[in-house]
Amino acid sequence: MARRFRKHIFMVLLVAAIVVPLSSVTLAAPVTITMLVNHGIEDAPLFVEVAEMFMETHPNIKVEVQNVPSGGSDYYQKLTVMGASNTLSDIFYMRGGSGDTRFYRMGFAKDLTPLVERDAAEVDIDDLIDAQIQELQYPQGVWRALPYDYSTVGLYYNKELFDEAGVGYPADDWTWDDLIAAARKLTKTRGNRVLQYGLAQTPAFAAVTQWMEGMILTEGGVMFTEDYSKCIIDDPETVKIFEKWADIALEYRAAPLPGETAQENVYFTGRAAMTFDGSWGTMGHRNMSGFPFDVAMLPQGPDGKRVCGATGGSWAISKDTKHLEEAWEFVKYLASPEAQRVLIVDPVRSLPARKSLLDDWAAQITKTGLDPQNARIFATEAELYGKNTPVLPIDYMFVIENKLPQIAKEPVDTVLKSVADEINRLLDEAK
Repeated sequence: MARRFRKHIFMVLLVAAIVVPLSSVTLAAPVTITMLVNHGIEDAPLFVEVAEMFMETHPNIKVEVQNVPSGGSDYYQKLTVMGASNTLSDIFYMRGGSGDTRFYRMGFAKDLTPLVERDAAEVDIDDLIDAQIQELQYPQGVWRALPYDYSTVGLYYNKELFDEAGVGYPADDWTWDDLIAAARKLTKTRGNRVLQYGLAQTPAFAAVTQWMEGMILTEGGVMFTEDYSKCIIDDPETVKIFEKWADIALEYRAAPLPGETAQENVYFTGRAAMTFDGSWGTMGHRNMSGFPFDVAMLPQGPDGKRVCGATGGSWAISKDTKHLEEAWEFVKYLASPEAQRVLIVDPVRSLPARKSLLDDWAAQITKTGLDPQNARIFATEAELYGKNTPVLPIDYMFVIENKLPQIAKEPVDTVLKSVADEINRLLDEAK
């Protein structure tokens, strides 16, 4: 009996010796990675949902989503402080075509090239929108991020106001002359007071700044030298373009002057027939427009040329990460068709970054018969005419937004020279 007892004890100890180490591996705490985002409160649950989907198939990785809902300067201030103090989140949101490459230049983002090349089949670069690849790399050829979304701008219009005025709806082959002629017909005045504008804004006063280069190139002007080493927005041909755009407000009164409408959104209140807005704005327009509406492409040039500025969000991995492989697994997932459907296609946010999802995105908008039925034009702009917004190491848009409104008071050539001088000063400093 004693022998059987000793044998039983021996077997228990043997099983314990085998089982305990296996259990300790299985029950080990997962690696935790953090993700820094700068989206609105209404979007935050989508990132949490995608993180939970990822964790279901990656139980060894825990993802914590950190959102800065105010976005804008608050987000970039936080990003700057974290980068300088070596406390960056493992993954962070970037917009490479919006001046964010300054963070690449400062070394905040890991070089992902070896990982992209290793996992090329999974990343599926050929499925990414071609124009966006430029802003995912810095310098060119060195991958710093994988894409989140992509954005272009179109011409939204109030169908009721067009019908009342007997003006034909905007067409995808409209030129700026066509747009201006329609805007003048749609403008209503009483004495010196404008009751209704044809156009809610004109690019002359810094509207659609991120996408402005495409509009300038479409009209035959230039904004930068070919290598983007110098701003030449004060070129004589470009001056003529801005003079035409300025006349929409200054001469024809078909668009508001800077500050004229205060905080009122004249388009959504029914006081403007057309407005420029992005692919990301489709649901917002559906929620805020108390009238039937649709969208058309940006005007083409007089020779039929069209260049559409485009830019998007992306996901970079911190130079400080201690969990590169785990962070990379999640970044790949964020750029995957599965995650893109949850983040972009189903809620109809901007454009998905994958060509294979563009038709699904457009169908999601139109399948219920709701406006805008012509939303597919955003995808067409990105695919056929898309040109990534300038990838510069400076925030050039800040200069444009602050200086261009002066065109309402000063000669166009004077203002554009001031813009060029300031941007070139910043470029020289960046060198």
